[in-house]
Amino acid sequence: MTAFTFGGDVPRIKLYTDEFAADPHRYYQEMYSSGESLVPVELAPGIDATMAVRYSAALKILHDPEHFPADPRRWQRTIPPAEPILAMLGYYPSTRFCDGPEHQRVRQPIKAAIESVDPNRLHAEVEDAALLLIESFSETGEADLLYDYSFPLVFTVLNRLMGCPDGLARDIADGMTLRFNAKGEESVRGANQAKTAFEQFAAAKRRRLGNDIASKIILHHHNLNDPELVGAFMSCYGAGIQPLVNLVTNTLYRTMLDDRFGGGVLSGSMLVRDALDEELFYDPSMRAFCVRYPTTPTLFEDVWLPVNEPVLIGITACNNDPAIHGDRTGNRAHLAWGTGPHMCPATPIAYLIAQGAVEQFLDALPDIQPEGEPQWRSGSFQRALEGLRVTFPAYTMPPRTLPPPILSAVHTTT
Repeated sequence: MTAFTFGGDVPRIKLYTDEFAADPHRYYQEMYSSGESLVPVELAPGIDATMAVRYSAALKILHDPEHFPADPRRWQRTIPPAEPILAMLGYYPSTRFCDGPEHQRVRQPIKAAIESVDPNRLHAEVEDAALLLIESFSETGEADLLYDYSFPLVFTVLNRLMGCPDGLARDIADGMTLRFNAKGEESVRGANQAKTAFEQFAAAKRRRLGNDIASKIILHHHNLNDPELVGAFMSCYGAGIQPLVNLVTNTLYRTMLDDRFGGGVLSGSMLVRDALDEELFYDPSMRAFCVRYPTTPTLFEDVWLPVNEPVLIGITACNNDPAIHGDRTGNRAHLAWGTGPHMCPATPIAYLIAQGAVEQFLDALPDIQPEGEPQWRSGSFQRALEGLRVTFPAYTMPPRTLPPPILSAVHTTT
């Protein structure tokens, strides 16, 4: 086969459109029919990239940081500074944007701090947050599971684990929500707001350490400097909020749509853990990410990749690659957490939070029904609902001792 370069008459698939968000799997089938491992895409108007759509290609790219490094700065110099896509892809000193020894140096404090989390404490935090939230709307017979449950639960649990003061937590929540969900200048504003709040959080935590993830990152012998510490906190919240919120919300949505899926969970024939993995295979909460930037023109599977131009992993496309189709029960080889040197170090606690959130909700309110047809949020990276309004038989929760007040969700309509 003759090697070629994307361009000219080769159409680029626009990942950011409403049409793609409404039915991405139709596009993936078209991608597979081309027979290629890579397809040309557009991340935003005028922002070209190449996306891997085959599982084997994704593994090669993610395990080869020498040819596919994570540092975006050479590419970033070719992009206008005000380009909104930089809210998600713009460089800051963190594990996500470095490789080799530097990556290990800044990753290890985060990994060690996360591994120190007591799973029993985490289970209790999830249960407390979940039950208090369910109690707040169970008697009304209706709720928006995204804004009334998934977001405040995940953010509250993460905030408690990190040890972030409530005032700064609100600024972080607002900023990170805008960064992921808003468009254009609002997304940039959200990223800047979050960064400022993280800087304040880092300074406050250095002055007053505690028994939390943030303090353990600070106390690690690698001694991260202030910008690296801010980058570490941004990584924890960036990877720990929206993808996990989407996973909880989307999994609950599937239990309502898919009789096999929902019926199996409710009857006990399917474990919630297996249900989560099924969702992470078929429709993961980050459908495309893990962006890499070739440092030289690179020939990869008969395609010439331009120097520095983004190459991203189509996580959903690769997970559903017909070449790996088969029984997925108990199979956790999906790419939702990444793979290779940059694989998410928080996978065990992410599973525990998501599993607890889904179990607590379905135990309390198993008879939920969607109200109307939810809309999928457009954007190049995440698989997220605009909201998930549901109805259910009104239910009075049994009396219990309430934990401290928790945060409510931020509802953006941009």
